[in-house]
Amino acid sequence: MQEILLFDKCARKILPVSYEITGDGNAPVLPNVIIKSPYKTKDGRKRVITLKKFTEQMLIERAVDGKYYV
Repeated sequence: MQEILLFDKCARKILPVSYEITGDGNAPVLPNVIIKSPYKTKDGRKRVITLKKFTEQMLIERAVDGKYYV
């Protein structure tokens, strides 16, 4: 199976979460999951990320070399 790594787009570093592709393009990606970034933004705040209404097909299309920046 293929895996997509999630990166913090502000810090440009990897998040402690990855997604394994199931093959179903309409499957929701990490529904009701809150990802807390361990990295701070430029103004010193931490980010909290949720993927709402996000499907596996959208994730695959937007990923570059197995990396997706959120």
